[in-house]
Amino acid sequence: MKVDTIRTNWAESELKQNTHIITVGDKCIIVDAGAKLEDVLDVVGDKKVEAILITHAHFDHISNIDAYEIAFGCPIYMNENSKKFLHDTNLNASKYFVGDIIFDAENIHYLKGKETLNIAGLEIKPIYTPGHSEDSMCYLCSDSSVLNNDELIEQRVGAKQDISNIEQRSVLFTGDTCFARAVGRTDLATGNPKRLIVSLNSLLKLDFVTAYTGHMRHTTKTEQQDNIPTWVKYIKKHLLNIDDDK
Repeated sequence: MKVDTIRTNWAESELKQNTHIITVGDKCIIVDAGAKLEDVLDVVGDKKVEAILITHAHFDHISNIDAYEIAFGCPIYMNENSKKFLHDTNLNASKYFVGDIIFDAENIHYLKGKETLNIAGLEIKPIYTPGHSEDSMCYLCSDSSVLNNDELIEQRVGAKQDISNIEQRSVLFTGDTCFARAVGRTDLATGNPKRLIVSLNSLLKLDFVTAYTGHMRHTTKTEQQDNIPTWVKYIKKHLLNIDDDK
């Protein structure tokens, strides 16, 4: 399992959206649909795209989903709450950043977050992680045929080096639930800081080494073991008026 990331600039912001492409042999899985189709095709080449996994339906993560559906003709997976985001510019947040955008993709399989998917030889576990948005999902992808390279991955991520060519056994795609040194905002429609805290804590119980996020660089579980508790404490104190130190 190899992961390539395409970073796309949105709304003249420095916070680029990440579209990830998982490659297993001659097959691919795309995570999120923010990158331009031509950029995705450059990475995919002549490989077959087996599925598209959507972490949440904010516009920057699904902006090219209609084009992907036409080009690849594969199933699209997203949380069951995402359905209403597709045609609601308040929920998908497009109205606040780039103008009203609605989406027409139809080959969508809606998930609750308790399923297990077997795609391109990988076992994929969708995990429901609301907080940044009501429909936020993470995806834990495992390939039991690959030897683990935990130590090398930790070293390269810590040094901000490229890890796209390293064969990995188990990786987590977090969308905007957590980032390398931050967590998802909760001030957009359906954001909920209480639910985000629960979701963040649940990630620390998962077995993964590398986490590919919706923005910024990749991170690791080791880094998140420091990052998540720090932000949970911040959210409690500054957003929920709960001070654990008292």
